[in-house]
Amino acid sequence: MAIQTDYHMHSFCSVDSSVPILEMCRSALDAGLETVIFTEHKDFIAELEGCDYFDYGTYMREIGQCRKEFSPYLTIKTGIEVDYTSGYRENALEFVSEYDFDFRIGSVHYLGTDPISETRSVEFFKTAPKQEVLPFYWNELKACAGTGVFDAIGHLDMIKRYSIPFYGPFKAAAWEKEITEILNLMISTETVLEINTSGLRHEPEEVYPCKPILKKYKDLGGTKVTVGSDAHLPEHVGYEFNKAEALVQEFGFSLLEI
Repeated sequence: MAIQTDYHMHSFCSVDSSVPILEMCRSALDAGLETVIFTEHKDFIAELEGCDYFDYGTYMREIGQCRKEFSPYLTIKTGIEVDYTSGYRENALEFVSEYDFDFRIGSVHYLGTDPISETRSVEFFKTAPKQEVLPFYWNELKACAGTGVFDAIGHLDMIKRYSIPFYGPFKAAAWEKEITEILNLMISTETVLEINTSGLRHEPEEVYPCKPILKKYKDLGGTKVTVGSDAHLPEHVGYEFNKAEALVQEFGFSLLEI
Protein backbone atom coordinates (compact mmCIF):
# COMPACT_ATOMS: atom_id res chain seq x y z
CA MET A 1 0.00 0.00 0.00
CA ALA A 2 1.69 3.18 -1.15
CA ILE A 3 0.26 6.36 0.34
CA GLN A 4 -1.11 8.38 -2.58
CA THR A 5 -2.71 11.28 -0.71
CA ASP A 6 -1.13 14.19 1.13
CA TYR A 7 -3.84 15.21 3.61
CA HIS A 8 -2.07 18.32 4.94
CA MET A 9 -0.61 21.03 2.67
CA HIS A 10 -0.44 24.82 2.56
CA SER A 11 -0.13 27.49 -0.11
CA PHE A 12 -0.14 31.27 -0.36
CA CYS A 13 -3.70 31.10 0.98
CA SER A 14 -2.10 30.51 4.40
CA VAL A 15 -0.37 33.36 6.18
CA ASP A 16 2.88 31.39 6.55
CA SER A 17 3.36 30.34 2.92
CA SER A 18 3.90 32.25 -0.32
CA VAL A 19 3.76 29.37 -2.80
CA PRO A 20 1.00 29.23 -5.45
CA ILE A 21 -1.35 26.25 -5.32
CA LEU A 22 -0.30 25.48 -8.89
CA GLU A 23 3.32 25.02 -7.87
CA MET A 24 2.42 22.76 -4.96
CA CYS A 25 0.34 20.62 -7.32
CA ARG A 26 3.25 20.22 -9.70
CA SER A 27 5.39 18.99 -6.83
CA ALA A 28 2.67 16.52 -5.86
CA LEU A 29 2.75 15.02 -9.34
CA ASP A 30 6.54 14.84 -9.21
CA ALA A 31 6.23 13.02 -5.88
CA GLY A 32 3.92 10.44 -7.45
CA LEU A 33 0.83 11.47 -5.52
CA GLU A 34 -2.71 11.03 -6.83
CA THR A 35 -4.58 13.32 -4.40
CA VAL A 36 -3.77 16.45 -2.41
CA ILE A 37 -5.76 18.35 0.18
CA PHE A 38 -4.95 22.01 0.78
CA THR A 39 -5.59 22.59 4.47
CA GLU A 40 -5.00 26.32 4.78
CA HIS A 41 -4.69 28.00 8.16
CA LYS A 42 -7.69 29.75 9.65
CA ASP A 43 -6.84 31.95 12.64
CA PHE A 44 -9.20 33.93 14.87
CA ILE A 45 -6.92 35.62 17.42
CA ALA A 46 -7.30 39.32 16.79
CA GLU A 47 -3.75 40.22 17.85
CA LEU A 48 -2.14 37.91 15.31
CA GLU A 49 -1.12 38.57 11.71
CA GLY A 50 -3.03 35.55 10.50
CA CYS A 51 -6.40 36.72 11.79
CA ASP A 52 -8.77 37.00 8.82
CA TYR A 53 -5.90 36.33 6.38
CA PHE A 54 -7.61 33.31 4.82
CA ASP A 55 -9.98 34.29 2.01
CA TYR A 56 -12.43 31.56 1.07
CA GLY A 57 -13.37 33.09 -2.28
CA THR A 58 -9.76 33.41 -3.48
CA TYR A 59 -8.99 29.93 -2.24
CA MET A 60 -11.91 28.31 -4.05
CA ARG A 61 -11.13 30.15 -7.30
CA GLU A 62 -7.52 28.95 -7.19
CA ILE A 63 -8.60 25.39 -6.42
CA GLY A 64 -11.07 25.46 -9.31
CA GLN A 65 -8.45 26.65 -11.77
CA CYS A 66 -5.96 24.00 -10.64
CA ARG A 67 -8.57 21.26 -10.88
CA LYS A 68 -8.99 22.15 -14.55
CA GLU A 69 -5.22 22.34 -15.04
CA PHE A 70 -4.36 18.99 -13.47
CA SER A 71 -7.40 16.83 -14.25
CA PRO A 72 -7.37 13.84 -14.58
CA TYR A 73 -3.82 13.39 -13.29
CA LEU A 74 -4.27 14.86 -9.83
CA THR A 75 -7.32 15.07 -7.59
CA ILE A 76 -7.41 18.30 -5.60
CA LYS A 77 -9.62 18.49 -2.52
CA THR A 78 -10.46 21.40 -0.27
CA GLY A 79 -9.50 21.56 3.37
CA ILE A 80 -8.90 23.85 6.30
CA GLU A 81 -6.68 23.74 9.37
CA VAL A 82 -8.43 25.62 12.14
CA ASP A 83 -5.95 27.04 14.67
CA TYR A 84 -8.12 26.19 17.66
CA THR A 85 -8.09 28.18 20.89
CA SER A 86 -10.78 27.90 23.57
CA GLY A 87 -11.15 31.66 23.66
CA TYR A 88 -12.41 31.59 20.07
CA ARG A 89 -14.37 28.33 20.23
CA GLU A 90 -17.62 29.84 18.96
CA ASN A 91 -15.82 31.55 16.07
CA ALA A 92 -14.33 28.22 15.03
CA LEU A 93 -17.64 26.38 15.22
CA GLU A 94 -19.40 29.09 13.25
CA PHE A 95 -16.72 29.10 10.56
CA VAL A 96 -16.71 25.32 10.14
CA SER A 97 -20.49 25.23 9.84
CA GLU A 98 -20.65 28.13 7.39
CA TYR A 99 -18.03 27.09 4.84
CA ASP A 100 -17.87 23.90 2.82
CA PHE A 101 -14.67 21.83 2.84
CA ASP A 102 -13.86 18.22 2.00
CA PHE A 103 -11.64 17.88 5.08
CA ARG A 104 -11.17 19.73 8.37
CA ILE A 105 -8.18 19.59 10.70
CA GLY A 106 -8.28 20.96 14.22
CA SER A 107 -4.85 21.97 15.55
CA VAL A 108 -3.42 23.86 18.50
CA HIS A 109 -0.74 26.41 17.58
CA TYR A 110 -1.31 28.96 20.34
CA LEU A 111 -1.83 28.94 24.09
CA GLY A 112 -3.85 32.06 24.58
CA THR A 113 -1.94 34.35 22.22
CA ASP A 114 1.46 32.69 22.80
CA PRO A 115 2.81 30.67 19.84
CA ILE A 116 4.09 27.14 20.36
CA SER A 117 4.79 26.02 16.79
CA GLU A 118 6.78 28.80 15.11
CA THR A 119 10.25 30.30 15.45
CA ARG A 120 9.24 32.97 17.94
CA SER A 121 7.99 30.20 20.23
CA VAL A 122 11.57 29.95 21.50
CA GLU A 123 11.11 33.15 23.49
CA PHE A 124 7.92 31.76 25.02
CA PHE A 125 9.47 28.46 26.10
CA LYS A 126 12.49 30.22 27.62
CA THR A 127 10.38 31.58 30.47
CA ALA A 128 7.09 29.65 30.48
CA PRO A 129 7.06 26.88 33.15
CA LYS A 130 6.71 23.35 31.77
CA GLN A 131 4.23 22.31 34.47
CA GLU A 132 1.91 25.11 33.40
CA VAL A 133 2.41 24.95 29.65
CA LEU A 134 1.88 21.22 29.06
CA PRO A 135 -1.42 20.95 30.99
CA PHE A 136 -2.64 24.07 29.16
CA TYR A 137 -1.72 22.46 25.84
CA TRP A 138 -3.45 19.15 26.59
CA ASN A 139 -6.57 20.94 27.78
CA GLU A 140 -6.73 22.91 24.54
CA LEU A 141 -6.37 19.74 22.50
CA LYS A 142 -9.07 18.07 24.56
CA ALA A 143 -11.39 21.00 23.96
CA CYS A 144 -10.58 20.90 20.24
CA ALA A 145 -11.36 17.18 19.97
CA GLY A 146 -14.45 17.65 22.09
CA THR A 147 -16.10 19.92 19.55
CA GLY A 148 -16.63 16.88 17.31
CA VAL A 149 -16.54 19.08 14.20
CA PHE A 150 -13.10 18.14 12.89
CA ASP A 151 -12.17 15.15 10.76
CA ALA A 152 -8.70 14.92 12.27
CA ILE A 153 -6.50 16.40 14.98
CA GLY A 154 -3.24 17.71 13.58
CA HIS A 155 0.29 16.98 14.88
CA LEU A 156 -0.91 16.02 18.37
CA ASP A 157 2.43 16.43 20.17
CA MET A 158 3.62 19.50 18.23
CA ILE A 159 4.39 21.09 21.62
CA LYS A 160 7.77 19.33 21.50
CA ARG A 161 8.98 21.11 18.35
CA TYR A 162 10.53 24.13 20.07
CA SER A 163 10.29 23.14 23.74
CA ILE A 164 12.94 20.40 23.82
CA PRO A 165 15.93 22.72 24.52
CA PHE A 166 14.08 24.13 27.55
CA TYR A 167 11.93 21.24 28.79
CA GLY A 168 14.10 18.31 27.74
CA PRO A 169 13.11 15.38 25.49
CA PHE A 170 9.38 14.87 25.16
CA LYS A 171 8.16 11.81 27.08
CA ALA A 172 4.62 10.77 26.24
CA ALA A 173 4.50 8.48 29.30
CA ALA A 174 4.75 11.50 31.60
CA TRP A 175 1.42 12.72 30.23
CA GLU A 176 -0.30 9.38 29.69
CA LYS A 177 -3.48 10.36 31.54
CA GLU A 178 -3.98 13.55 29.54
CA ILE A 179 -3.10 11.95 26.21
CA THR A 180 -5.39 8.98 26.89
CA GLU A 181 -8.29 11.34 27.62
CA ILE A 182 -7.71 13.16 24.33
CA LEU A 183 -7.45 9.97 22.30
CA ASN A 184 -10.56 8.45 23.88
CA LEU A 185 -12.45 11.64 23.11
CA MET A 186 -11.23 11.57 19.52
CA ILE A 187 -12.35 7.98 19.10
CA SER A 188 -15.77 8.70 20.60
CA THR A 189 -16.29 11.69 18.27
CA GLU A 190 -14.87 9.82 15.25
CA THR A 191 -12.05 12.33 14.96
CA VAL A 192 -9.01 10.56 13.52
CA LEU A 193 -5.34 10.95 14.37
CA GLU A 194 -2.96 12.55 11.91
CA ILE A 195 0.52 11.19 11.23
CA ASN A 196 2.38 14.37 10.37
CA THR A 197 5.79 13.83 8.79
CA SER A 198 7.03 17.40 9.26
CA GLY A 199 8.54 16.35 12.59
CA LEU A 200 11.09 14.33 10.64
CA ARG A 201 12.54 17.57 9.27
CA HIS A 202 12.23 19.41 12.61
CA GLU A 203 14.38 19.04 15.70
CA PRO A 204 12.35 16.17 17.19
CA GLU A 205 13.32 14.08 14.13
CA GLU A 206 10.24 11.91 14.53
CA VAL A 207 6.69 12.09 13.28
CA TYR A 208 3.95 13.95 15.12
CA PRO A 209 2.74 12.20 17.19
CA CYS A 210 5.51 9.88 18.40
CA LYS A 211 5.25 6.10 18.25
CA PRO A 212 4.11 5.66 21.89
CA ILE A 213 1.09 7.86 21.16
CA LEU A 214 0.36 5.95 17.97
CA LYS A 215 0.49 2.72 19.97
CA LYS A 216 -1.81 4.14 22.65
CA TYR A 217 -4.28 5.20 19.96
CA LYS A 218 -4.23 1.68 18.55
CA ASP A 219 -4.60 0.07 21.99
CA LEU A 220 -7.61 2.28 22.77
CA GLY A 221 -9.35 1.21 19.58
CA GLY A 222 -8.25 3.83 17.07
CA THR A 223 -8.23 2.41 13.55
CA LYS A 224 -8.03 5.29 11.08
CA VAL A 225 -5.37 7.91 10.44
CA THR A 226 -4.44 10.53 7.90
CA VAL A 227 -0.92 11.22 6.66
CA GLY A 228 0.24 14.75 5.94
CA SER A 229 3.50 16.43 5.09
CA ASP A 230 2.38 19.83 6.44
CA ALA A 231 4.22 21.20 3.41
CA HIS A 232 4.53 24.95 3.05
CA LEU A 233 7.17 24.57 0.33
CA PRO A 234 7.11 22.47 -2.87
CA GLU A 235 10.05 20.30 -1.83
CA HIS A 236 8.19 19.10 1.26
CA VAL A 237 5.11 17.70 -0.49
CA GLY A 238 4.81 14.00 0.33
CA TYR A 239 7.82 14.29 2.63
CA GLU A 240 9.09 10.93 3.96
CA PHE A 241 5.81 9.18 3.23
CA ASN A 242 7.67 5.88 3.08
CA LYS A 243 8.32 6.20 6.83
CA ALA A 244 4.71 7.12 7.50
CA GLU A 245 3.58 4.13 5.47
CA ALA A 246 5.77 1.84 7.57
CA LEU A 247 4.04 3.14 10.71
CA VAL A 248 0.58 2.70 9.19
CA GLN A 249 1.41 -0.90 8.40
CA GLU A 250 3.11 -1.57 11.73
CA PHE A 251 0.02 -0.56 13.69
CA GLY A 252 -2.52 -1.88 11.21
CA PHE A 253 -4.18 1.48 10.61
CA SER A 254 -6.31 2.31 7.59
CA LEU A 255 -6.38 5.70 5.90
CA LEU A 256 -9.43 7.89 6.25
CA GLU A 257 -11.40 8.00 3.01
CA ILE A 258 -12.44 11.47 1.92
